[in-house]
Amino acid sequence: IHFLLTTVSSLQFQVGGNRGWAPPPPGDNSSSSPTGSNSYYNQWATHNRFHVGDSLNFVYRSNESDSVLLVNSTAYSNCTVSDPILRLNDGGGRGNATFQFDRPGMFYFISGQAESCIAGQKLVVRVMTDKDKDEEGQHDYGPSQAPGGNNGDLVWDWPPAVNSTVKMTIASYFITALAGVLVILYLLM
Repeated sequence: IHFLLTTVSSLQFQVGGNRGWAPPPPGDNSSSSPTGSNSYYNQWATHNRFHVGDSLNFVYRSNESDSVLLVNSTAYSNCTVSDPILRLNDGGGRGNATFQFDRPGMFYFISGQAESCIAGQKLVVRVMTDKDKDEEGQHDYGPSQAPGGNNGDLVWDWPPAVNSTVKMTIASYFITALAGVLVILYLLM
């Protein structure tokens, strides 16, 4: 009897890695473009692939009073903090905010403080579709300015080259190798 075992797993990403969700330090050039497409957080996002079911964990430092807002692309570009789609956390050192992706597509996050957003505390995430998964490995991605335009629209070159879903432990490599050996032995019998 032949069978196929498929494992589906969701990952949780800590936004910004060790830096967490914080305003850029003074003198940080990470928001060099008006739309923040070169922000530290968007550069961080280019090193990950996001799938439906994955989640983002926004970690606050205990002395910060901030929040995370899920907004539309216009509010993202203009750092408009009024009337967000969703307010994830009131910050103030009360913990972390977590957001789980329930669909493929674009998601826009900004700081709840307009000054911090303008300084570069903003993030664009593209969640992969099944079509994107089928075309993986062709080229890198990341938000960039539209070619020849100054209209502030972000263009994504998709899919990314670095795949967060292939970060394997030694045990994963061992299990994969063992499964391969078993398949070869089965075929030789």
